[in-house]
Amino acid sequence: MVKALQETHPLLDAIIKEFNLKHDAALAQFLKIAPSMVSKIRHRTLSVTGDTILRVYDRTGWSIEKIREKL
Repeated sequence: MVKALQETHPLLDAIIKEFNLKHDAALAQFLKIAPSMVSKIRHRTLSVTGDTILRVYDRTGWSIEKIREKL
């Protein structure tokens, strides 16, 4: 059986890479959001909200401009 490829999302992938997180569950814990929310953002059934952008800003220390570039 072939495992389905995980969808990419520039913002989520950048956070995982920069903070050496192993998977989306670790990303959810890092951002302090529900794992289902990460999944919905990754599969584009949920847009990145202002609240999520603020969480990314608070947890990563990235500028709003850098976050915007990744969106």
